[in-house]
Amino acid sequence: AAPAFTPTRVTAVEFLVAVLFTTALMIAFVGLQSWLRVPRYRVEREDLRELVEEAIAGQARVERWDLLTGLLARHDNRLCAWQQRCRAIADEHMLPAEKAAGLTLCRFSDRGIEALRRVRLEMDHAADRATRRDF
Repeated sequence: AAPAFTPTRVTAVEFLVAVLFTTALMIAFVGLQSWLRVPRYRVEREDLRELVEEAIAGQARVERWDLLTGLLARHDNRLCAWQQRCRAIADEHMLPAEKAAGLTLCRFSDRGIEALRRVRLEMDHAADRATRRDF
């Protein structure tokens, strides 16, 4: 009976070709990933301000609220503090979600809306100070 597996010898040239081919594939993959720029989501101040505005108007979607207040903005300490305040306001003042036209909307008590207005005002003042510094 013949053996089921007969080992073959790999020459140095074959080994070198395999290593070079694998390395070239890895470099091509990394280069393609950097060139295509895999999308990353980064919360910016304007995103949170728009969300607060929508929440005050009763138009903020729960999913968007959870995303923008839950994805911490570690690149901006002040924005991170506003996110934490918004989460605290939601914990204390958010009413049961309401379905409207297939969307789940955030609803806040009157005190919650007032607290959100204070956050919005603080964000507006910070934006005004930043704008004045640019000129």
